[in-house]
Amino acid sequence: MPVERSSPDQTSDQVVGPGPAAHVGAAPEEAFDRLTRLAARLLHAPVALLVLVDGERAVARSAVGLAEPWAVWRAQPLVSALCQHVVASGRPLLIEDVRAHPLSRCPPAPLEHELVAYAGAPLATLEGRVLGVFCAVDLRPRTWTGEEGEVLEHLAASATAELELRAVREVKRQAEATEAKFRALVESAPDAIVSVDREGRMVLANAQTEQLFGYRREELLGQTIELLVPERFRAAHAGYRDHYRAAPHIRPMGSGLELTCRRKDGSEFPSEISLSPLETNGELLVTTVIRDITQRRRAEEERAQLIREQAARAEAEAALRTRDEFLSVAAHELKTPVTSLRGFAQLVLRQLDKAGAIDPERVRRSLRAIVQQSDKLSRLVGQLLDLSRIEAGKLALEPELVDLVPLVAGAAAVARATTSSHTVRVRAPAQVLALVDPLRLEQVLTNLLDNAIKFSPEGGQVEVEVAQPGATTVYLAVRDHGVGIPSEHRARIFDRFYQAHAGDYRAGMGLGLYISRQIVELHGGELVAEFPPDGGTCFVVYLPTGQGAQSRETEARA
Repeated sequence: MPVERSSPDQTSDQVVGPGPAAHVGAAPEEAFDRLTRLAARLLHAPVALLVLVDGERAVARSAVGLAEPWAVWRAQPLVSALCQHVVASGRPLLIEDVRAHPLSRCPPAPLEHELVAYAGAPLATLEGRVLGVFCAVDLRPRTWTGEEGEVLEHLAASATAELELRAVREVKRQAEATEAKFRALVESAPDAIVSVDREGRMVLANAQTEQLFGYRREELLGQTIELLVPERFRAAHAGYRDHYRAAPHIRPMGSGLELTCRRKDGSEFPSEISLSPLETNGELLVTTVIRDITQRRRAEEERAQLIREQAARAEAEAALRTRDEFLSVAAHELKTPVTSLRGFAQLVLRQLDKAGAIDPERVRRSLRAIVQQSDKLSRLVGQLLDLSRIEAGKLALEPELVDLVPLVAGAAAVARATTSSHTVRVRAPAQVLALVDPLRLEQVLTNLLDNAIKFSPEGGQVEVEVAQPGATTVYLAVRDHGVGIPSEHRARIFDRFYQAHAGDYRAGMGLGLYISRQIVELHGGELVAEFPPDGGTCFVVYLPTGQGAQSRETEARA
């Protein structure tokens, strides 16, 4: 290495040494003290030092010949030390007399007021990193020979080799400690952990793997991971493994990767798997964490069974409530016409048994009332039968292509015959065709008209409209100008047995709107309630015309 022999007019532009040293701040050791003692003896120098650098600090790792108080000195700012030039240049530095050297213009560091001649060689690694300086100091001016410079460089090389050897040992020690911690962590893990190489052969298995699968560790290592998979899945699993190896990535627990595993005794259990790839020394290792989820599956199944039982219990309780509600409403609603029938029949009998002339008009009124109550009773029984059919899913339609205009007109005429104090007005085009069950649609219209009349004031008007707003839809609307429906009841008016005007003598069983909506929906349509701002209620039936389906059916028959 070239030696820099510094004269009074030479200076250095660099003042800061590169990179930290591995052992800065460590206590002196005998191995380095032997080198500094050897340097002092071979160079006939009263002082020899081995100085390590770390940024802007210099620490004497070993020192020979220092007088007090500098014998215990260990650190000084590098920028004010003679060693800075050696660190910055990376070359040896030989100074005959520092008192006449430009570096002496720096603020004096400890020792510098005593030293006169200085010789320093860098502790340079093979990569060119300078760890510090090996230097000798004389207390009088002297000319350092080339041989002395070489001796200093050899000693510096020996010190560097020792430092690097210790660094390698420290790295190895830390690696071994890390590996020991890793193995301890793997061994203490509550889940089975297996590492496999690129060919899928197991190279690591922890104690939990032995316990979970029933194999000894030596039985697992070197075998493919398919040993832990049921035979029926092994071929497919090998394919999955090859696919994963082509694009390895982390799959954490809970990502949905669940597999069936096989123990040594042939028993199987469900497991959750996580995968973690690791590339080390050009070799791909995949660490697999296997968690037995038998207990979790059992708990999930028990929970699902409990939910099913609770749902069945709730359904049974709802059925019981429906039955009780049905019996209560049916008994109440059927009792009214039956009582009326009994009363009017008794009145007629008394008229017939009464001696003297019979009052024909009174008998006629009684018989008319009997007919009306019989009709009401018939409608109630019909509603109950329809309800049972709907609940059983047996309410069937018999659709045919019908002109809705005469059908609506006929329903309106029947409604007019039931009241002498209301007006029923129909607005409709000449013809509106739709594929419907005419009897069931008439049942819907009759119910809507009956409700409109019942809840309209005396002399009120009921409006019925038929229209076809589009090629595939027809529109039927029944509007009254009566009391309307309170806002708090509107959301439930189509519920079974629900009565918006409960307690009103005009209210029925609460089945009419429910059955009407079911019939309309069976047609593929919709029944909705609207509430005009000027009062009353408007029920609207939207139905598909169904003529496209009818045309296709006709063509198929032809």
